[in-house]
Amino acid sequence: MVHTVWSLSAEGVVLPLLVLTLASAGVAWAVRRRGAGHRWHGRHGGLVFAAFASVGLILSVALFRDGSPGFAPRQLLHWSANGWQRISYDPFSSTEVLLNVALFVPAAFFWTLLTGRPPRVLVAMAGLSFLVECLQAVTGLGANDVADLIANSAGGALGVLAGSFVWWLRRRADGALRHSRRQTVLTLGGAAVLVAAAVAGVFLGAEQRQASLERELHSRFAGTGLETYAAWEADDSLHEEVFDAVSVLADGIRHREDGVRVRYPASFLGLPRCVFVEWAPGDVAVHRGFGRECSVFMG
Repeated sequence: MVHTVWSLSAEGVVLPLLVLTLASAGVAWAVRRRGAGHRWHGRHGGLVFAAFASVGLILSVALFRDGSPGFAPRQLLHWSANGWQRISYDPFSSTEVLLNVALFVPAAFFWTLLTGRPPRVLVAMAGLSFLVECLQAVTGLGANDVADLIANSAGGALGVLAGSFVWWLRRRADGALRHSRRQTVLTLGGAAVLVAAAVAGVFLGAEQRQASLERELHSRFAGTGLETYAAWEADDSLHEEVFDAVSVLADGIRHREDGVRVRYPASFLGLPRCVFVEWAPGDVAVHRGFGRECSVFMG
């Protein structure tokens, strides 16, 4: 879903959402009416309603908005990777990525509680995300972007994790679970390994992004010096030659007696990272920055 919240039409979303919400209420009523004959007998009616309504929310936001739908099946062969930059650089700074993640959390959460089958719900959320992206491409109401598929699936995974934890707590409180000490240790150990792997992945991702930007800056400014920078400044071409010369826009500059220092941001998942380019007479140096030096103001 490559559109942002600002591109959503209230008139286009509200009516389909209302219809699908009413349909969800009808499903919940039908389940309660059938009683013991239904697989979800014993589940709270509100949970059934929430599970279906959350899927209705996804469909309403993704498929009903401004624009006239068309039919372009060939678009299914052309998946965009433009959104990958928003995820690989700093997803926490992208409202669009966060919205795509958040949109799938409720559905995954409620369906996990309803069915008690986390693996199936996880696969279903990934399948729903793929279906939505394909429908957007075919109807012309969006672009089938790989990054959106990843963000939606990540939201589904978060919802499944939260739902699994709540479901486990409820089952344990009802006495349906009997865990030995060994099982408890294995469960906690597995959770610790997952957390450690996630943290390591964040730091490795930050390292990879910073190294990639450092190589790009080395290649771009090799052979330049303070004299070159002064010539760009005299030609009023600093923006093209320095600030917007690579894939990342420079966010700070500092003039010193012996040269100029320019900063390029390389933050990743909230970790402050950057790369500096320093011009001196007859020379240029590129080096990495960490922590506060990457966030302090440079006028």
